[in-house]
Amino acid sequence: RTAYPTGWDGEPARGPLLTEQWHTMGARLLDRLRAAAIVAVFAATQMASAAPPISAVELIVRSVDPQVHRGRLVTFSCATGLTLDGDSGSREVPTADIVRVSTPSKVIPRGPRDLLLTLSNGDWLCGQVVGGGQDKLQLETRDLGRIDVALDALKRIDGPVSTLQVHEDTLRKLDRPEREDARNEDRLLLTNGDTLRGFVTAIDADSITVDSSAGETKVALRLLVAARLAGSPMPQPPGPRCLLTLKNSGRVTATEIDWSESRAKTQLVAGNSVSADPDRIVAIEIVGGRWVWLSSLRPISSEQTPWLAADWDYVSDANVLGEPLTV
Repeated sequence: RTAYPTGWDGEPARGPLLTEQWHTMGARLLDRLRAAAIVAVFAATQMASAAPPISAVELIVRSVDPQVHRGRLVTFSCATGLTLDGDSGSREVPTADIVRVSTPSKVIPRGPRDLLLTLSNGDWLCGQVVGGGQDKLQLETRDLGRIDVALDALKRIDGPVSTLQVHEDTLRKLDRPEREDARNEDRLLLTNGDTLRGFVTAIDADSITVDSSAGETKVALRLLVAARLAGSPMPQPPGPRCLLTLKNSGRVTATEIDWSESRAKTQLVAGNSVSADPDRIVAIEIVGGRWVWLSSLRPISSEQTPWLAADWDYVSDANVLGEPLTV
């Protein structure tokens, strides 16, 4: 390219051609950009390769015994327990004695476009709906990949964080129905402030279908602030279960887990058989072992004193509005 210097008035200024100078400067700039790109790729490769495998990282295991066990994971199975390789040698801890297994991984917030799904058994998942139909929806998660969630297992759907913040004041409409019979129907809060009542019959990547008194209504998923579904509690399987806290996709219950150095294969209570990288697991708690949380037990009976003749269903680990307990 041939270029002429210009003066303040935009007209060509007197002086020699700058062709050779511009070519030289452009070549030097390209060389520097190439060198910077190579350095960036090399640094990213070094950082990725520097991440140690889960077998080389020390885990912290709390059991029913006062002693805290530390060591490198050899194997972990929900049926038998785990084996640690510590400084004092190998140690086996049976499943019934385990309270919590902690890894160096930390929980990070869900993505700005992710939905939050709460299941009737207390599990919750973060991700984006990529498919579905009348019986189930497909959720794309960062830790477990694509999994199926049955509509009957859903208790609540929360929209993106930014949407919830804008409609924070109106979210209480879902937990405080105006009519008593509204507790037995699904309720959807939309971005325009309206509340749609009925029964959710289908959910896919683009919309959610509700069968209401006005007929079948299809609402775009992007217009949903939150939804509360009146489903029945999911039955808990017998025997010990593993409660997995994931790095970016929530907390799920698994009946089986086979965790080795490279992969962690799990069978979820929701019915999915999935696998994840071990570094995507933050912690594992054992439910149904020797250590029992009171909130995991179902009371034989509960007694309440109604205020203004308002009856509230029994809720575990929450107040009557479904909010966290405060002392």
